[in-house]
Amino acid sequence: MNKIGIIYIAYGEKSLNEATISAKSLKRNSPGFPSTLFTDSVISSAFSSFDDFDDVVILNNRREIEYFFLETDRMIAIKANVLGQMNFPYEFNFYLDADTYVKGDISPVFDYLSCSDIVLTNDSKVEFSSSEFLGERRKPEKLIQLTNPSVYNSGVIAFKASDVTRQFFQTWWRKFAEVSVGERRYMGKWSWAGGFNDQTILNQIIRDEHHKKSLDIAIGVMPNTLYNGTGRMWKEMERQGLWQNVRILHSHYIYQWLDIVGENGLPQIPPLEHL
Repeated sequence: MNKIGIIYIAYGEKSLNEATISAKSLKRNSPGFPSTLFTDSVISSAFSSFDDFDDVVILNNRREIEYFFLETDRMIAIKANVLGQMNFPYEFNFYLDADTYVKGDISPVFDYLSCSDIVLTNDSKVEFSSSEFLGERRKPEKLIQLTNPSVYNSGVIAFKASDVTRQFFQTWWRKFAEVSVGERRYMGKWSWAGGFNDQTILNQIIRDEHHKKSLDIAIGVMPNTLYNGTGRMWKEMERQGLWQNVRILHSHYIYQWLDIVGENGLPQIPPLEHL
């Protein structure tokens, strides 16, 4: 088992395209970290090989788990299933959602694991617009604050390879599967509409004292303004002078930048006023 490395999980063409962009940015802006891709083997049309990953693990469980994902964009929740069943490729692992972009050195992330089993970032606090249509995703209307200490984001996860973390991921998937039955499957992935997503379940587990006690897991927190800058945070981060220091961006916007390609072959971040 290698000491440290990066994990990507990508099901379907869109997710694989995004993961490839992230892996390219990792090699360019924080070199030296091996990466392992877990995928259902769909070859991307935009990127015709797996050359940007150091190792690729082909998963054959799509038919087994697709029952839980009537909406294709909900396949992101497969991370809980895969993390709970995989042979961890590294002693210290750093999982990144496919729609991330490594903008700077991420090596300090692994220092957080010296006293924690799992390290997460908080989410931002956002006020959402109203919607008259059940199942339609409401768009963020106003950023309240960059960091919401009561909510964790599930897109960036550092963790040790151990039975404790495996049990945590298995519990995460089991609780997700428990609510992915009956009519609830048709209510979308957004909790405000009566649906659910993997992040909602993750936060429920962490807040549930019974689960915390039974799992006996040490959970650490690293700043989202450094390691999980989601799209809704960007303009405020620039205003506060934090934009230059963020190491990981996290947004589907990144895949839309493909037509703005620089000399290094990576999508170029457009001026924030254009976002």
